[in-house]
Amino acid sequence: MPPKRKADTEDGPAKKKAATAPKLKKSKAPNWNEDSGYSNEKPTTEWARKCVDRWCLLPPYNTRMTEKHWQDYYNERSALDKINSSGAPESKEIVSEELCQDTWKILRGAARDLASIVLGSKLDDEDRKKHIARTLMGSLYFTELWGNDEGDDTPREVQAKSRLYSPFGVGTSIDFYYFYHLRPRMFGKGERFASFYAKSRPIVEIDPENPTACSATKRNANGAIKAASDAITVFDRNGSKSKGTTAANVKSFEQAIFGVEGWISPLKLVEILFAAGTVMRYREQDKESPKSVLAKFQYFDGETNGRALLAEELKLLAELEAREPASPEVCIPQRMLLLARQGDGGSEPGPSNQRTSVQSDLGVRSSLAGPASISLKVVAVWNYLSSPTNMPPASNKRPKKLSTCDGPNNDFASRSPTLTPETLGRKGFLAFPDELVYLIFSYYTEIKIEDILVNSTSLPNHFLDRFKALRNLSQLCQLSRKMYLPLLWERVQICVATGGAWYREHGKNMERKSEGLLKSPHLWPYVRTLTVCFTRFEPRKVIPPFVRLLKALPNLQTLEIPHAHGSMTSILKSYFEGNVFPTIQKVVMPTCAHEILRCCPGIREVTCNEGDGGTLVSALVSAGCSSLEVLEGIAAGPLQMKRLVNQRPPLRRVQINVRMKDPEKNIKSFSKFPSLRVIELDSGQEDVGPLVKIATDTLRSCAMPPAGGSKKTRKGDLVVNKDDEVAFNSGLTIDQRLVRVVRFDRLGWQWLSQREKWTPAQFIPIKFEEYPVS
Repeated sequence: MPPKRKADTEDGPAKKKAATAPKLKKSKAPNWNEDSGYSNEKPTTEWARKCVDRWCLLPPYNTRMTEKHWQDYYNERSALDKINSSGAPESKEIVSEELCQDTWKILRGAARDLASIVLGSKLDDEDRKKHIARTLMGSLYFTELWGNDEGDDTPREVQAKSRLYSPFGVGTSIDFYYFYHLRPRMFGKGERFASFYAKSRPIVEIDPENPTACSATKRNANGAIKAASDAITVFDRNGSKSKGTTAANVKSFEQAIFGVEGWISPLKLVEILFAAGTVMRYREQDKESPKSVLAKFQYFDGETNGRALLAEELKLLAELEAREPASPEVCIPQRMLLLARQGDGGSEPGPSNQRTSVQSDLGVRSSLAGPASISLKVVAVWNYLSSPTNMPPASNKRPKKLSTCDGPNNDFASRSPTLTPETLGRKGFLAFPDELVYLIFSYYTEIKIEDILVNSTSLPNHFLDRFKALRNLSQLCQLSRKMYLPLLWERVQICVATGGAWYREHGKNMERKSEGLLKSPHLWPYVRTLTVCFTRFEPRKVIPPFVRLLKALPNLQTLEIPHAHGSMTSILKSYFEGNVFPTIQKVVMPTCAHEILRCCPGIREVTCNEGDGGTLVSALVSAGCSSLEVLEGIAAGPLQMKRLVNQRPPLRRVQINVRMKDPEKNIKSFSKFPSLRVIELDSGQEDVGPLVKIATDTLRSCAMPPAGGSKKTRKGDLVVNKDDEVAFNSGLTIDQRLVRVVRFDRLGWQWLSQREKWTPAQFIPIKFEEYPVS
């Protein structure tokens, strides 16, 4: 029989032991002398000393690094200092206007958290720990940042690339790539993606030629960004599917940052990765993936968050920053190194005119115990730097209330599979036939040639309606994006003013859109027409990126300039001279923009919407114009026309405004073009019979071989010019030439005296009259 159980009557029922918290692991004291390749002796070579002094690098120092390694390290990190300087032109790579968030506040906050994490670590030498935290605070850089706002101060998408250098003189660093995308739907599934990659960079990967290259990513065969083969995927979410990394993978980064192993807990290492990668710093609504990774790890015994120690450090840093001289460019990483430089003997001044010499450091240290008024100023400066009111203005996009639940029971998270064309299908609006969709869009006003010919300083804002509708459709889903994104970017318009100073708005829009498109090469093939107004607003900042954009667009065919300031000729020449835009085939522009036409050797159609176009003809001659077929609104002089005739362009149609000066002479100037088939007379309701006769005679002259078109050899044989032979043997006969009168409704319209009263309706033809040439 089984043994009887002990009676419970004597001492009562058996008591269960109280549950105890899991025992925390202990930190391993770091020993930086274990590696024989490390030395505590400060290097004495030129580039090594420059690096140590400029970035306050701590011992140990990597003796395996050659002088060439130190030089490359210096050049690479110096370039990043410039990019991470507020007010510097190079900083545009990391300042995203569409994200509507302060790049420098995000960078400062991440740097402060890095210092806090180290200050909360377990290290007996408190001074040593403080020095590491201070140097690490100035070792973080953005290499690229882009995003857009959802409309309610939360981002729809963020793409951030950053780099964290080791605070020691070992030359290593870590590259980070953070991607976030969240777009819920009112009906059906939403879009939910998040990825975070990290990769250690040994000294052999230092690249001063391309300092912003991210080694943590690569592009697959479809051009999508994926984790590099040797990168660690810290977390990755695709719809409802999510995965995170392991402790072993996280520990691999400790050697790259601190040069030791076992000192920092996996939880602190993840916090360092998140801070350096700027994860959860953009007011993201969906934080489930990074929070689930944090929940997997624990601190070592004796580790804290370090917030109390950080508060003291920030007070000292604020006082030091308040005493720095004012400068239009401020390098944020160098500013964050001010505390590290306090006890450093660096002698090389850093960017943004930082006072980094021994004398200025002593001056700062002696002034820390200043009067109370200085403390009040420091507090005011710090409050300004940390205030959310000093951020860019919020976007005017439509607001949308998003769920704030981050837990696993989030209903949105559980119903968000990967959105693909296969899962979506053609339903609802996407099921409409193409003919019906194009009919719907025909009711949106689109920029037409008559709007360009008016030559107004700006176009009304109703031309943005079609753009906004296409943008919304292109963001419905992946399938609608494929359908409507090409239509959205087929025309880029930088000519619409919504109010206020139109010239300022045009300049700001040109700079913003040019820079944005230059960073979006996937949109380049879609752009075929570019409509832009040129003003004298900050041309040094506005025009250079626009010129780079023209050179980058592979399929740009039409350039329309509704307006350009008449005094911009020399300005345009200084920026466009020497450039070539071989894909542009059609231009509509005022006479003062002729310097742009000189850059278009493949031009086929030229229309002048202001002036007589004489210098446009000179520009065509300069460009070569071997493909020129159409001229409209041109009234050039005889010398300019003679130079154009000598170029022998295959001109087929010209349009002449009968209201311009001396139209008879203008018509006759085209009598030397054998390929000319059509002469159009732009007129109102007046009688143009005499001009029709002159145009008819001109076309007959074109049908006759030119006097200089053939030559005789020594034996008396007639040799016909090859170009003329092609023109006359191309199957085109005299009866195919015609004069066309294009009539417009311009009753009571003055040609030049009432230019400000012109309307697009006055440039829409109401009648055509054709007179064949027999």
